[in-house]
Amino acid sequence: MKTTVILTFFALDGDRLTKMTILINIINMTNITIPATKAKTEFGKLIDAARTQPVSITRNGRSVAVIISPEEYNKLLATDDAYWCNEAEKAKAGGLLGKKKSSEFISSVLNS
Repeated sequence: MKTTVILTFFALDGDRLTKMTILINIINMTNITIPATKAKTEFGKLIDAARTQPVSITRNGRSVAVIISPEEYNKLLATDDAYWCNEAEKAKAGGLLGKKKSSEFISSVLNS
């Protein structure tokens, strides 16, 4: 099974705020989907299932939560941390705006 995740974020490029979108393909990740009422009555089974694969919980046919194992959660955190550390290093290499210019830039973006 292949799942595509769309990640959208904003990055500071010099004095410009740029919207960036990344498509991430997750392959071989099976996903159990159960309604919230069943998740409530079978919570123990839900936790057991989440140890080996993500479990999506739905309400009125819409996904409202995903339960994953602590190992998968830690992998996500590590990936996120590595990404933002890399972005911080690139920003540092490109020069920092400083507190005053950063505040002015954020204010201009929020007030536009």
